[in-house]
Amino acid sequence: LRFLSKDVYVLLLLVRFVTLVHALTKFDYTWKFRGRFIFAPALVSSVKEAEKSVNPFSLFGWTLGGWVALEYDESPVGPYYEVVEMASLVNKRGYLGQWGKKLHVSSKKAAEACQDIWNLPAIFTNISFSENHDTNDAIQLSSTTSSFQISNWKETRFVRPSSSTSLFPRLSTRVLWTPEIKALWIPLQLPILGKNEVADLSLHQLRISAAALRLVRFQYSVLDDRLLHKDSSMIGEENKERTNNYFSLGYALVADDLLIEIADNQNG
Repeated sequence: LRFLSKDVYVLLLLVRFVTLVHALTKFDYTWKFRGRFIFAPALVSSVKEAEKSVNPFSLFGWTLGGWVALEYDESPVGPYYEVVEMASLVNKRGYLGQWGKKLHVSSKKAAEACQDIWNLPAIFTNISFSENHDTNDAIQLSSTTSSFQISNWKETRFVRPSSSTSLFPRLSTRVLWTPEIKALWIPLQLPILGKNEVADLSLHQLRISAAALRLVRFQYSVLDDRLLHKDSSMIGEENKERTNNYFSLGYALVADDLLIEIADNQNG
């Protein structure tokens, strides 16, 4: 830490303090989801605007995007898959977060629940997860204009059933969530980012815990879906947007034996 400036060191201590305060604060967590997930970060070109008056945050024309994929073994609506296209870092009222451009779910019931309970626009999409992959040990996400395929998903299953009752504590953190714009926020307000803006968005407390984390190699590819569409002028437009100015970091953070707990709305 001797290489850090005094201001940066103080900021890190403040972040740690706020995290501990949130950990000691009690919330009523109404909804619970269990399973596993990956977050595959990528550098993407900055966006001009996001949703609901949040401000895109970038540096030299680039920002942090990527993919989040989840498998829920248990949820209020049963098992289903979820894929989120993360588009940009954003800030609002002093909070720094990451905005998801689109959220896709494999269950129509899940899509309806997202809209009815949290006003979260979820897209019912054809999503398939395969446990194996023939070529390498990387998790691979492939997309067409209307579907997602993930292979080698077995790499997310590395916690033995007996490990969930081990003496080691679960890894846990808390974040803030604005479902209507698919954004997650660090629970720390920084006045330099505009603390006095109008509070016009909902915030939910999320407690996220996992039995274990690890890094796994990740690949993203676009499938040729010309045989799926009769209108050739519309072929692959969304996939072109996904791959233009997109630089994967090559790895995904994997969490197994995941538990996501969602509290009721608070003022945003």
